[in-house]
Amino acid sequence: MTNDQVINLSAVGHQLRRRWRLLVALAIVGALLGLIIALIVPPRFSGVTRVLIQGVSEPEAVVAETQIATSLIVMDRAAAQLDRGTGGAYLRNSVAVRVADGYVLEIQATGPTPAAAAQASTAVTEQYIRFSGEIAADAAGQVNLLLGQLRGVLDVQAVDVGDRIALLQAADAATGAAPGEELGRLQTQLAELTDGVEAVDAILNETGTGAREGLSVIEPAVESTDPIAPTPVHLVGGGAVSMVGLGALFTVLARRRDDRLERNTDMAAALGAPVVGNVAIARGQGSDDAAERAARRRWTRLRHLLREDPRWDPGSSTTGMHGISTDEGYRRLVERLGAGVDPTVPPLVVVPADDTVGRLAVGGLARAAAATGRSVSVLTDSPVLQAVIDAAIGGASQHATDGEPPGQAHGGVLAGGIAPILIAEVVPARPIVPRCGPTTGAVVVAGSATRTGWELVALGQACDMSGHPVIGVIVASPDSNRSDDAPPPTAVVPPAVRGQLNGVAAPGGTP
Repeated sequence: MTNDQVINLSAVGHQLRRRWRLLVALAIVGALLGLIIALIVPPRFSGVTRVLIQGVSEPEAVVAETQIATSLIVMDRAAAQLDRGTGGAYLRNSVAVRVADGYVLEIQATGPTPAAAAQASTAVTEQYIRFSGEIAADAAGQVNLLLGQLRGVLDVQAVDVGDRIALLQAADAATGAAPGEELGRLQTQLAELTDGVEAVDAILNETGTGAREGLSVIEPAVESTDPIAPTPVHLVGGGAVSMVGLGALFTVLARRRDDRLERNTDMAAALGAPVVGNVAIARGQGSDDAAERAARRRWTRLRHLLREDPRWDPGSSTTGMHGISTDEGYRRLVERLGAGVDPTVPPLVVVPADDTVGRLAVGGLARAAAATGRSVSVLTDSPVLQAVIDAAIGGASQHATDGEPPGQAHGGVLAGGIAPILIAEVVPARPIVPRCGPTTGAVVVAGSATRTGWELVALGQACDMSGHPVIGVIVASPDSNRSDDAPPPTAVVPPAVRGQLNGVAAPGGTP
């Protein structure tokens, strides 16, 4: 086994261990399904009769006996004997005949009750022995008929040879001649015919009437109270094992086929820009309705019980920073976005339209920008994004039309002499980034494990075509370990990329 195979098997085992709650739930569901089937399908019982075959020296003859025992004639006669209103074809479905040890046949019949199974096995055995005897009797009768015909031919030939011998002996006596060679040959032929007649008589005496006496029952069927497989225990256990196996198989296959990117390095490579921060979003964050928040909490508890852990990647795990979600963390990100060569040139934040976690991260950025006195402009007509930002900043955000200079979106006045933050929402299927004049570049906000590599590549190309090359990536991830009311972790911005947004070589220093 190679090292790659060992790593793959280890990763699969790790994946299954992370899904043990789901596998336990599937086992319970499979066991319940097996129990339901056991309650619907009645148990089956069996009766077995053992028959000894005598007078047979060839194994092929024993196999032929199994064909006779399962023939439709035997089944029809057994069904008529049982008188259950079913035919031989139906009965044959519940009867099995096999060669046990040597020349012993086992005739097994199944039924809904122990008595019904034993009666069916006994009836089939009796009709098999009777039919086999009839076949043997018919065969013996044919043999006796042929032997009788042969004996008649031999008798005629012997009489004819005897008459010829008598004529030759009379002629030799009249002439006084010595017996010739012809007389000796006829006497020899007569002796052979006589031996043949005696052999035929001996065979006829041995066969007698041709009755079959080579079958005998050595173990009659008894009423067994133990049901045959599958028993209720088998159905419950088999259902649990089957569901666990299918769940494990589909979990591994689904994760292996899932080509959505999760690792920071992969997302950065697809967009051609460094990851400037990771944002952790609490489950249910952004909902102000109490009933909705309560429903989310209940669903969160269930998801925590059967939670789906982050996407499995057999390579290195997600590297990078802890997620940020405090106002201080968002403020530090906003400072990086605003630290350009020309403070009057605004940055552009791009978020996919169907990325809920990304929208919440953009809302956090907007809240931090509003707290520092910096304005926010939404370039695309997106009521959902507009509502998220309005809820984040506690008021109505400004809206700039496509192609409108950023300053006009604010009445021509830049907040504090610093350009506003422009936000655009694009459709992942057909990404089109609006043209809004000069910007420092595009910062893509995307949820972890929500976009494929090709989707991110297309998004980066759309930014380039609109004149806003991607200069950074913010990765937003749902934090399943925190609820709506849980305190967020500390903000972290990777120092290695702090200078990337400033138009300077990466210094790696502190802000």
